[in-house]
Amino acid sequence: MKRKVILLAIVTVAVAVTAMSPKLPDGLSGECTKLFVAGGKLFAGGYFDKADRRIVNNIAQYDGTKWSGLAKGVDGTPKDMCAIGKDLYVCGDWTEVDKKDDSGVQSNQVARWDGTQWNALEKLNVDQQINALATDGKNLYVGGKFTKIAGKIEGYNVAKWDGKKWSNLTKDKFENSAGSPAVMSLAWHDGKLYAGGYFQTIGDEPCSKIAVFDGKAWSEVGNKGLEGMSSVLVSNGKFLYAGGEFTQAGDGTTLNNIAKWDGTKWQAIGNGIGKKVTSIALDGETIYAAAGGNVFKWDGKAWSELPEIQYASIKAVAVLNGTLYAGGLFDGGQFQGICKFSNGKWEAAYQ
Repeated sequence: MKRKVILLAIVTVAVAVTAMSPKLPDGLSGECTKLFVAGGKLFAGGYFDKADRRIVNNIAQYDGTKWSGLAKGVDGTPKDMCAIGKDLYVCGDWTEVDKKDDSGVQSNQVARWDGTQWNALEKLNVDQQINALATDGKNLYVGGKFTKIAGKIEGYNVAKWDGKKWSNLTKDKFENSAGSPAVMSLAWHDGKLYAGGYFQTIGDEPCSKIAVFDGKAWSEVGNKGLEGMSSVLVSNGKFLYAGGEFTQAGDGTTLNNIAKWDGTKWQAIGNGIGKKVTSIALDGETIYAAAGGNVFKWDGKAWSELPEIQYASIKAVAVLNGTLYAGGLFDGGQFQGICKFSNGKWEAAYQ
């Protein structure tokens, strides 16, 4: 009898402790492939339906404490994000956003989130796909694989949205002898628009894998561009950083998948990274790069690899309020879609 009383007391205490202990929130229910910081918030996009157990549909925002959705999200996977003022623009393979039941807001490939609701640019924005976004602070630029804008305007691979209507930059065609040309990355840097992707010429100009538009025409970036594709372009105002899958510049300068453009030539960043770069985050003079499923750090002198997370594949990195966040696929169960690096180790990004 005495033993039963003791066991009952232990069970009672355990139940009481469980009841008193607050449940930690959950992270993202699937893979995070894109991170973007704007307005003091971290935006995450990928293949997931929930954030902290709430339906968000492929995109969510994090204020450093909690997750929340952007209405009913987007009916596809976000490929890129861009902020103009208080508006967030998101592109991806979808025809609708804020989908409820069987219908939503018709806005193929790109839409605008104004902080409260989703808005269409036009029902038909491009005839194929949009992969990348950039802004000069006023206009939105989109890059991808398309030949028509708004259903009737002739335009190839890059277009401009001024807040009311679409226009092309030029009628010059992007060409690639190895297959269909496509723009995979965009960045506004030093008053010009840069585009990276699968192309070798634009119009009559040679533009190997990366090009710059000065407001009138496209031209090659550096001596013979890059010998491989740059899927990431990021500017800090002083330098343009490119990441992707290239071992050298077209002129033979060894780069190893990450480089910076100083306005005159491509420069190596240390010895580079021996793996494909999928994302770059800048924090002052520090550079973080997601490559080969893990994260690498440049401290101004050398590259180092951050501690590896077992059974994880990091796809995206971003810095919010001085803290590094990493999104990806975590099969080990340690994290859910996203984590942060704090005090020399990886921690859950939703505690």
